[in-house]
Amino acid sequence: NEGLEINIVDLLAGILLLLNVIIDSSNTVVAFLFMLGSIIGIGLLVLTTITKLYMIVAALLGKRVNTPWFWNIRMIR
Repeated sequence: NEGLEINIVDLLAGILLLLNVIIDSSNTVVAFLFMLGSIIGIGLLVLTTITKLYMIVAALLGKRVNTPWFWNIRMIR
């Protein structure tokens, strides 16, 4: 479940990044919102990449850990 949740967040980050590329806006407010979405998307991609590396290292060491930044929140039951 945790791996699927991380991949869903990756998908959302990719969609945020693609929206900025696909939609060309001349309105400054909308352009600012798309730029903000791109920054959030990049941040989410970095966060999930670091989380995946952490989880891989923990699995290689034989430790059972939860996703660090989801705490007790579960998207999928």
